Amino acid sequence: MVNQTDPPSWGAMVKNGDASIWEHWFKVKSRCHTGVGSIGEWFLNGLAGIQCDPARPGFQHAVVRPYFPPDMDSLSASSDSVQGRIAVSWRKRDGAVTLDVSIPPNTTATLVLPVGKPEGITESGKPVAQALEISAVARDGATALELGSGKYVFAWKLHEQ
Repeated sequence: MVNQTDPPSWGAMVKNGDASIWEHWFKVKSRCHTGVGSIGEWFLNGLAGIQCDPARPGFQHAVVRPYFPPDMDSLSASSDSVQGRIAVSWRKRDGAVTLDVSIPPNTTATLVLPVGKPEGITESGKPVAQALEISAVARDGATALELGSGKYVFAWKLHEQ
């Protein structure tokens, strides 16, 4: 539905240059409808991975679990929470992933990366184990990093996934 550019699809709307979602697939009625609006949620929660922790509502604590599809090379997204803007952007280049994450003041986050061992991850060019105030735990083939507010730049090799 997203990558297809022929109707019926969200991609057809984008290809057509429309700024709102059509009510009818073939543009014969209203062109402002939320029927397929969940695609935006999928981009934010699924691809960017920005999610509220249900145990700490109001984004006191965020869970950021980005998805890195094999056919995508980059992504940039943000969400304006009550605490401030949570931003995620990533890019794949030369066999590596670089991920920028911004966590607003008075907020903490769990960042979950598809890397089996924290030893393969760097933050601002240094091994994540040397980064102050970041704790890393490997679990279920992924690495969970506990972050405070701030801006971070993580990187790892694609084969580490």
